[in-house]
Amino acid sequence: MMTWLSFEEGATPLMPEEMDGLVPTHITLKRELNELEQANILDADLWAFRRKR
Repeated sequence: MMTWLSFEEGATPLMPEEMDGLVPTHITLKRELNELEQANILDADLWAFRRKR
């Protein structure tokens, strides 16, 4: 039986409860989720700081 400790860093599969409700259904690894979240954070940062005040 493989546990989450058996996987390379970043290759850990998401648990079913972590995948529940994810809109991008192609995400299956924590690394993929982290990359997507980082991209969203960068996009939001650019959007927020480009706005005129």
